[in-house]
Amino acid sequence: MLRYFFIVALLIAFGATPGWPESASHIGITDFTNLSSNPELDNYTKSIPTLILTHLANTQKFSFVDRQALDEIIDEIGLGQTGVVDPETAAKVGRLVGATHMFIGELSDYHRKRGTGIRITTRLVHVESAHVIAGWQIEASSTEIDVQAMRLADKILKLMFPVSPWKAAGRSLLIPGWGQFANQRPSGYIFLPLAIAALGGLAYTHHRYADANDDYDEIWNRYPRPARELREAQDKIDEREKQRWIAVGITAGVWLVNVADAFWEAHLLSKKRQYTEEKLQMSARIERQSVKIVWAAKF
Repeated sequence: MLRYFFIVALLIAFGATPGWPESASHIGITDFTNLSSNPELDNYTKSIPTLILTHLANTQKFSFVDRQALDEIIDEIGLGQTGVVDPETAAKVGRLVGATHMFIGELSDYHRKRGTGIRITTRLVHVESAHVIAGWQIEASSTEIDVQAMRLADKILKLMFPVSPWKAAGRSLLIPGWGQFANQRPSGYIFLPLAIAALGGLAYTHHRYADANDDYDEIWNRYPRPARELREAQDKIDEREKQRWIAVGITAGVWLVNVADAFWEAHLLSKKRQYTEEKLQMSARIERQSVKIVWAAKF
């Protein structure tokens, strides 16, 4: 029975059930802009976005604007020297190259005890509305750039394609907190230690129950059998069996709440992502329509 339970959980966790539909995204990633006077950072203005693009491309969930075509458009509109540093400009470039989203970033120095590091500030821009969907700022040494670039790519991936509720629930059914971790939700840090503690309590109460049964068997095998000791041993078995069932209930409760939380958080995340896209698109349409009405009224 337990084997079939885990088979079903694995099928749910790894996509045997339908998830929320994934929106098609055509992303443009520009070269980052060096905001500092440190010429050494110029080496990272192309390499960091390239690392991010490569990592995202390996997921096969996005399509990307050709970097050469993007560079040509940027040069044509006179941004070759200054770079793309604000959402309005990013949206303008994105419309020209047919992107749905633009990913822009800036580099600067920061000082720490072990020397100078690199501060990377990035933003994901919704092209149609020119709004920033999300932004991240990280600080890293030159030796940590590769790792930090991959983490940035993962953040974009989790934002654009959150794990579906059923997959999140299936993963948390297998390992408490896994579904929450997959969507970068902090509750995963709560349920994993809770589940470990509950399992520890269950193992402890089961061990005590088994010891009580062993004590009863030892008394039963004596000749003559002392009736008073048998009754006391049986009472101990009954008491420890109750404790074991309480531990079973607590463990099952932690597991069920953990699964429900993973499903609900993933559901809210998917809805929030869908709602954000629809709201941004609607605001962009209203804005364009308002401009048309004002323009018509002038003439």
